[in-house]
Amino acid sequence: MTKRRGLASRIALLIFVSLLFYSIVAASAYLVINQLQNTQDQEIITYGKTLKEIDQLESIYDELVLSFRGYIAFGTTHQLTIIEQAKMDFINQLKEQKAKTSQIQEFQKEKQQAIAEIEDSWKAYMKWVEACIQLKKEGKTEEIETLRVQVGTEALGNMNEDLARLYRYYEIQMDQAYQERETYNTWEYVVPVFILLGLLITGIFLVRFLRRDVVTPIEEIDKTMKQISAGEFAWIPENKRDDELGTLVKGINQMSSELELRQRELEDSNIELIAQRDMLETQNEEIMAQQIEQEETLYKLTNREQELEYITNYQEKLASYSDLDSFLHQSVSSLLRVLHYDAAIVGLRNTDDEDLGNVVFTTGYNNSHYPRSEQIPGLAKRAMTEGVELVRVRAVTEDEKAIHMELSKACDRYNPLQNDNKEVFGFMILTSYHQAEYQESRDRLVRGLVKQFSLAMYTQLLNDERRKQADELVRLNETLKKEQQHIEEQRDLIKQILNANHEGMLLCNSEGIIMYANPRMEKNLNECNLIGRHVTELWVQFFDTPNRTESGALTQLTEYLQGDNENFIQRFTWQDENQQKIYFEVYATVASNEGEEKSGYLFVFRDRTEEEKVDEMKNEVISVVSHELRTPLATVLGFMEILLHRELSPEKQQKYLETIYKEGKRLSQLLNDFLDLQRMQVGKQEYQFSKVNLLEILHDISEQWETGHSHKIKLTYDEESIFVEADEGQLSQVFHNLISNAVKYSPEADHIDVNITADEKMVRVEIKDYGLGIPADIGEKLFDKFYRVDNSDRRQIGGTGLGLAIVKEIVESHNGSISYRSILGQGSSFYVIVPRINS
Repeated sequence: MTKRRGLASRIALLIFVSLLFYSIVAASAYLVINQLQNTQDQEIITYGKTLKEIDQLESIYDELVLSFRGYIAFGTTHQLTIIEQAKMDFINQLKEQKAKTSQIQEFQKEKQQAIAEIEDSWKAYMKWVEACIQLKKEGKTEEIETLRVQVGTEALGNMNEDLARLYRYYEIQMDQAYQERETYNTWEYVVPVFILLGLLITGIFLVRFLRRDVVTPIEEIDKTMKQISAGEFAWIPENKRDDELGTLVKGINQMSSELELRQRELEDSNIELIAQRDMLETQNEEIMAQQIEQEETLYKLTNREQELEYITNYQEKLASYSDLDSFLHQSVSSLLRVLHYDAAIVGLRNTDDEDLGNVVFTTGYNNSHYPRSEQIPGLAKRAMTEGVELVRVRAVTEDEKAIHMELSKACDRYNPLQNDNKEVFGFMILTSYHQAEYQESRDRLVRGLVKQFSLAMYTQLLNDERRKQADELVRLNETLKKEQQHIEEQRDLIKQILNANHEGMLLCNSEGIIMYANPRMEKNLNECNLIGRHVTELWVQFFDTPNRTESGALTQLTEYLQGDNENFIQRFTWQDENQQKIYFEVYATVASNEGEEKSGYLFVFRDRTEEEKVDEMKNEVISVVSHELRTPLATVLGFMEILLHRELSPEKQQKYLETIYKEGKRLSQLLNDFLDLQRMQVGKQEYQFSKVNLLEILHDISEQWETGHSHKIKLTYDEESIFVEADEGQLSQVFHNLISNAVKYSPEADHIDVNITADEKMVRVEIKDYGLGIPADIGEKLFDKFYRVDNSDRRQIGGTGLGLAIVKEIVESHNGSISYRSILGQGSSFYVIVPRINS
C-alpha cells in the first residue's frame, strides 16, 4: 500500500499547483497582449514616419516655391540650382509615397487618387515655373505677373490641398491605431482582476481544507494536553490518519499511559523516602551543634586575623603618602578601624600662644563639635603640658545625638603627640560611642599605635616643610626662567623683525662705527664683514662715484655724523655683481635711549628698483597704448575723410568701409583687452562656471579658424569627451588667443597642431606652431603685460602684448597653469593644464 503524502506536502503541493496555473495563465495573457501591442506600436511608428515624409515632401515643395520666387525677384543663378535639386528630391519622394500606398490596403484607393492629383498639380505647376523662368531670362516681367494671376496661384493652391488630403488619410489611420493600442492597454488591467478572483476562490478552498483537516484536530489535541497538564489522564480517540497529526495523536496517547504508570511508581517510593527523612533529621541536629562550636572558634580567629590585617594596613598608611592631607585622611581612618573608635581629631601646638591650637584634621564629628581653629580643650592642653594620656567618659551632646540617635554616652581619649626627643608638638582625641566604658586591656595597643602615628606625623611635618621650601625654590627658578625666556623672545622678535624687513639697515654708534647690519643689507652689498667698519668707509667703497663726491654726498654724510645737519636723505644707483641696476634711497634717523642723549644712528636703505620698473612700465604702457590706438584711429579717420570729401565708385566705397570696420573692430578688441585685464587684476572679473566638454570647444574654435585663414588646425585626442569645470566663454578666449598667436607668428607654415591628453585628474592641451620661435632668455616675462619680443622678424606683426597676460589670468582663475617650450626659428608649444571632472 502506497504511503499517503504528509499534511505539509499536500498543502505545499496545492499552493504550488495553484500558483503555477495562475502564473501560466498570466504569462500567456500578457504575451498575447504584448505581441498585439508591439504590432500596433510598429504600425504607429510606420504611420509617424510616413507623416514626416509627407511633411518633408511639403518642405521640399515650399523650398522650391521660395527659390523660384527668389529667382524671379533677384535673378541669382544660385536659386536655379536649388530649384533643380528640389525638383529631383520632390519627384523621388513622391515615388516612394506611391510605392507605400500600394502596400497598405486601407484608404488605398483614396490615397492613390490623391497622389495622382498631386502628380497632375506638380506637372502643371512645374510647367508654369519653367515658363516663368524662361520669361525671366528674356526680361519679360509683365508676362510673368500675368501668368502668376492666371495659372500660378491656382496651381499652388491645388498642390497644397492635395498634399493636405494625403496627410489627412494617414492621420486618420494613425488615430485608429492609437485607439486599438488603448484597447490593448485596457486588457492589461482586466487580466490581473480575473487572476485575483481565481486566487480568491483557491484561497477559500484552502481555508476550508485547513479548517477541516488541520485546525479542528489541533484543537482536540490542545484540549487533551490541558487535561494532562492539570494532572488528569486523558486519551484522544484515534483515527485512521497516517499523516503528522495522526502520528501526534498516537504519541500523546502513549505519553498519557506512561505518565499514569510513573505516577503509581512515585507514590510507592514516596512512603520509603518519608522514613529516610526522619532518620536524617536526627543526624542533622547533631551536626549543627558541632558546627556552632566551630563557628565561634573561627569567629575569634577571624577577628584576630582582621585586627592584624588592619594594623599592617595602618602601618603601611603611615609611610605611603607624600602630602599632609592625604597622610592624615588615610592614616587616621585606618587607626580608627584598628581600634574600633568612631571619631578622631588631630591638632598642633601654636608656637606663638600655648593656649591656642590649630586643628588640622577631624573625622566622625558633627561640623560644629570641634571647629578647625579654637582654644585647646582643657584635657587636651593638660595632655600636652604633662605629656600623659587622659580618658573621660561623658554624656553625648545634642549635636552628636543627631548622628548617633540611640547612644547616650561617649568615651574620649586625649593623647599627646611627641617626636623622637619626647617633645610634644600636638594632640589627638579619639572618641568611641559604641564602647563608652573605658577598657584597660586595650591601653597598650592604643598607646603603641598612637606613638607610631606621632613619629610618622612629625616626619611628615618635617617633609612638608622641606617640600614647601623646595617648591618655593622651584617657583623662583621658574619665574627666573620665564623672565629670561621673555627677554630672549623680545630679542629674537626684534631680530626677526629686522631680518624680515625688505629694507637694508645699518645701526651705528655715535662715532659712526657700524654695530649691526641686517641680512638684507649684507645681501644687497654682497658683503658679510660690515660690523666694526666706519659708515663713511662703506659709503666710499660701495656707493660713491666721482660725480657723487663732487656733488657733496660724502660731505653731507660727514656733517650729519658731526651734528651739523639735521637730516640726511640721498638717492643713488649702482650695479650689482650681475650688472643689474639697483635704485636706492637712504635716509638716517638718530637712535637714543629713553631720557638720554643720542646713542647712534640708524641708516635705512630702501630699494626703489620696483618703483623704477613701475615707472618704466607706465611709460611703456603709454607708448604702446598711444601707438596701438593711434594706428587704427588714423586709418579710420583717413578713410572717413576720403569718403566724406571724394566721390568714389561703389567698389572702392565698399572696400574703404570694410577697412574702417576692420580697424574699428581692432580698436574695440584692444580696449576690451585693456578692460578685461584690469578687471582680472582688481578681482572684479566674474566667471560663470559650469560643466563643459573641452573637445566641443576646441572643435568649434578650430572650425572658426580654418574658415578664411591659410592655416589648418589639426586636433589630436584619445577620448571622445573630456569634461572640465569652467566658464565656457573665458576658456574659449584662452584658446582663441593662443591659436591666434600661433597663426600670427608662423607665417611660413600651413598648419597648427592641437594635442589633447588627459588622465583621471588633469587635462593638458598643447598648441604647437612651426614658426619664428621665442628666444631662450625671455622666460616668464613673456606673460607680462605689454611685453613683446623685440627683433626684426616681429616688427611687422602688430599687437599690444596683452594676449598672453589675459590667458595666464584666466587659466590661473580656473585653478590651472600655463607654460611653453620653444626653439628659435623652429616653432613654439604652449601647454594649458586644467583640472578634469567626471562625466
